Amino acid sequence: MKVSFFNPFLGIIETNNAPHARTKRTSLGTKFKDAFAVLHGSKENVGLFDYASLFIAAVALEWLRWCIDNKDNNKLAAWLMLPAAIVNIPLYIVRLVVCAVATLITAPVTLAVSAIANFLNAQTQEEALSIKGETPSGSYYTLQRFLAENDIDVEDLRAGIHTDEAKTKHLILSHKIVTDGKTEYVPIKNFDIKLNSLHQKHSLSAFFKLNMGQIVHNLENNPNTANNADKIFASIVNPAP
Repeated sequence: MKVSFFNPFLGIIETNNAPHARTKRTSLGTKFKDAFAVLHGSKENVGLFDYASLFIAAVALEWLRWCIDNKDNNKLAAWLMLPAAIVNIPLYIVRLVVCAVATLITAPVTLAVSAIANFLNAQTQEEALSIKGETPSGSYYTLQRFLAENDIDVEDLRAGIHTDEAKTKHLILSHKIVTDGKTEYVPIKNFDIKLNSLHQKHSLSAFFKLNMGQIVHNLENNPNTANNADKIFASIVNPAP
């Protein structure tokens, strides 16, 4: 079990290089969801509720998850499924109620954080969305216009870096689609953004500062770029004059 499992704030600290990017980037609605997640926890990490319950609820929930994951191949897991469910149903109801109430109680803090983040990062958001990409017709659209015309939410983007044969670096994008409950990311092939473009260095810097498309997270977790992620991030966020 990873140490990060015990970090209630894991979901809102997306990267090492840009730890506050999610707070700067996301909408008020997402901030409320994040506040609830910090209290509630997820499959990847515990929440503050688990600390308050001395991890009794967390152990019970992990027991149920173990039963569900192993019931087909383990008779003990199948036998323990019913008692695990009986124990977890009231505990989970309490978890939901407590976390929902706590989210409402802390709403003024969430509202204040959102207002401050919007005030301090409005220009950065604007610069990030002003990145221009080339379309197949040779026209250049800003990212904001492209997303609006294609009905894509910025939070549904995923981004990476690709170097072509001419050693030109491109920012490659994909977007999330959900089909029959299954999530996948479809490459965006009609919007070419060149990282080597000097006149876009401020926009690219803002894009990375906000970890848009999880670009920094992907750099830090891709085996091919993980060792150089810090260097790549620094070169784009603090470009040479």
